[in-house]
Amino acid sequence: MLKLFTTPTCGQCPIVKSTLEINEIPYEEIDASANPHVAAEYGVQGAPAIVVNDEEKHVGTGACLAYLNS
Repeated sequence: MLKLFTTPTCGQCPIVKSTLEINEIPYEEIDASANPHVAAEYGVQGAPAIVVNDEEKHVGTGACLAYLNS
């Protein structure tokens, strides 16, 4: 399953989240600030970030949207 890392102060996270929802892509949202150990486990250091199949990583709004629109 796709994992979406967000933070409460991330202004761009809702854009990526709504793109996932509009396209009916199932995902698990993880608050990186509340779960820093999980973010570290996946090497996520910014939000928004998408992790696919626990290994492929896309960080930043542009990278996330490019992946979702591919």
